[in-house]
Amino acid sequence: MRRKLLTTFGFDAEGQLVHVKDTQKGELYTCPQCGDRIIARNSGKIEKGSKRPHFAHVKKSKHKCNGASVLHHLFVTQVVGILQNHLERGKEFIIKWSCPYCSQMYAPNLLKKVKSIRTDYSWQGHTPDIALLDKDGKLLIAIEIPVRNKLTKKLIHAYEEQGIILIQVHPKETDITQVENKMQHPDYVGFCSNKECYNMQFYQHTIRRIIFHQPLKCKTCNKVVDGYMVKTASAFGSLKRENLNEEEKKEIANRYFRGKKATLANFVIYGKCKCVPYSKNLQAVKKG
Repeated sequence: MRRKLLTTFGFDAEGQLVHVKDTQKGELYTCPQCGDRIIARNSGKIEKGSKRPHFAHVKKSKHKCNGASVLHHLFVTQVVGILQNHLERGKEFIIKWSCPYCSQMYAPNLLKKVKSIRTDYSWQGHTPDIALLDKDGKLLIAIEIPVRNKLTKKLIHAYEEQGIILIQVHPKETDITQVENKMQHPDYVGFCSNKECYNMQFYQHTIRRIIFHQPLKCKTCNKVVDGYMVKTASAFGSLKRENLNEEEKKEIANRYFRGKKATLANFVIYGKCKCVPYSKNLQAVKKG
């Protein structure tokens, strides 16, 4: 049996978040969810001979606040504040996860393509806890913060069918003091760009392969050659460099070299270097 969630955080008179164990007698505290007055109590459910301190409303709240709803409200509010601050400052917010199907690791900027953040965005009759939208107001990424109840399979499949990235974070009471760190390491991210992965099928129409040029310097003879390669782009922006497929190699050779002899390795190379033209012998040259 899971332990009942109690309200353990409240706001003091200065609007600062306070844990129930740090309350002072005679001070005024309010509920983070509804704003009504709350008081500290030490008469919670007895477990292992000890009582669990918690906050309780002075008067019955019409908002039906409880431990789970307060935790959810606090976590969502703080995440939105953190992400909005990063977005306004043009600062990256890196999240890290591994695909649950193929274990491929990712560490992209969550806000790369995001232009606005909303908690009231309606999508197919559902309101995501936090909606990250692109420049056209389209839902790119949905962040769900389930505290007690799991998301339904129907909702998860709906996100997948539309290629919308679903991020799930399952906060505990102790996570309120480390919201940013918890958000940077989500419990689940429904996205993968690995073409060999089962999960990729849901997002393949949202992923683009972009050919780009990169000057490369030979570690052996120090000559600079032209390298043409491809990278995957998604709602997270450019993810990583990929090996070219045969069609892409032919396209590059026809478009850029027009019959000139080029070396076809993991990427296309054109230049005077006669050393072994593979990536282990070449290093990128910074442009500009």
